[in-house]
Amino acid sequence: MSLWNELEEMFETSGNSIKVYNAKVKTSGVIEKIGVTTNSVLGCIIYNLEFLLVDNWVRVIGRGNKGKYGIIDFNSYFMKYEKNMFVVATDVIGGIFAINQGKYCEDIGKVWYLAPDTLEWESLSFEYSEFIAWLAQGNINDFYQSIRWKNWRDLAINVEIGQGILIYPFLWSDEIIIQNATKK
Repeated sequence: MSLWNELEEMFETSGNSIKVYNAKVKTSGVIEKIGVTTNSVLGCIIYNLEFLLVDNWVRVIGRGNKGKYGIIDFNSYFMKYEKNMFVVATDVIGGIFAINQGKYCEDIGKVWYLAPDTLEWESLSFEYSEFIAWLAQGNINDFYQSIRWKNWRDLAINVEIGQGILIYPFLWSDEIIIQNATKK
């Protein structure tokens, strides 16, 4: 069984809601620019997918759609502001998942999370492949427990790729009570 078939099976049997947006055109140009192959989970995701949507909340970045929201464009923009972190996923409330490429001395090569409630990077201590497995098989509800509200799914289902949910007061503010905050 190929790595891609294993990933597809993991997505199909996931306890989390996973929407797979397959790439309409598959070329190796994007993975070559990044320096990975389809023998790696990162290369396989980028080669085969535009993006992956988990629980209408986490967006794993693939090659993108017609140059929009793709991993190369996303990181070209992001690297202007944050060096040595390679973005691989975002969430609808502004959180960013990135591979530490030397920004921090510890957990280099591991996935970190820029939390919108603290505005600080936190190591998840996952390799990229473990991160993808966690999204598919793990309990991401526990991870987001403090920053999700009672009916979060009702709003998240309508958020399109390239959009997010604005929460006010902001998640990082002292005044935030997530259930009572305004969400748009």
